[in-house]
Amino acid sequence: MATDFYTQHVGATLRPQADKVRAIFDTANGWEVWAQVELALQMRQTMQGYDQFGLQFGSFERERAMYEGSQQRCDFSSSFTDHNGHPHYHFVELKCLSKGKLDYFVGEVKKDFQKVMGADIRQSWATNAWYAAGWVVAITVDPGRRGGVDARMQQLAQEMNIQWLNSGLTRITDDIQVWTWTRQIVQNGQPV
Repeated sequence: MATDFYTQHVGATLRPQADKVRAIFDTANGWEVWAQVELALQMRQTMQGYDQFGLQFGSFERERAMYEGSQQRCDFSSSFTDHNGHPHYHFVELKCLSKGKLDYFVGEVKKDFQKVMGADIRQSWATNAWYAAGWVVAITVDPGRRGGVDARMQQLAQEMNIQWLNSGLTRITDDIQVWTWTRQIVQNGQPV
């Protein structure tokens, strides 16, 4: 099964650090910022040339004001260049599940969906982009797969009337999974 952009890069980032991810999860403290930084480092290191999606890494910025007419910030934004020199922009809402906080986590992922679904990105990005998209990326840990995480994430998808990319079946390890969804905003230089 082919994977999407962020499933590929999150997997490459977290798979070698699975034991660390489980340990951080067990502290029941947030680990979203750590995941953002690790993802930025991984993309910078591995995307010096073009990746399997035909993109070369440009920049990574945390907590960027991306939404037109609002001070709301995305968790991070990244820019890339394709083989033809066209700019590609992503703004990403990232959530990482902490132990004992599934209800809170699902509520926060829902807010991220609402943000991206209703988003008008900054005009400077929209007018200069060959491609622009908003992403919701949720990383879950479910030791022994007994915590009902899969069912809750599928319920959320039904409630939001979306489908997870790759049907949400994108496991980094048996107990660590990445859930991704995207909304294209600009394609081939035109608003979608």
